[in-house]
Amino acid sequence: MVEASQILRHMEVLDAEGVFVGLVTGVAGAEIELAEDHQVGDRRRRIPLAWVDYTWDHKCKLKLTRDEARARWAAGG
Repeated sequence: MVEASQILRHMEVLDAEGVFVGLVTGVAGAEIELAEDHQVGDRRRRIPLAWVDYTWDHKCKLKLTRDEARARWAAGG
């Protein structure tokens, strides 16, 4: 499992298929906070550390696709 200390501000978050999901603004407990996406009107979103597969080269790769992540955000978790 990825540790919170491995997640850095301004890291790119990519989904399981390599699609850009957002930029990290910080870590709060066991959640990663992403910057707002003004293009689609999103408010700040949080990603549980459990969704992260691994980090490398200032990038964070999720275990989920972007659509799966958005569906979980819409469902409240």
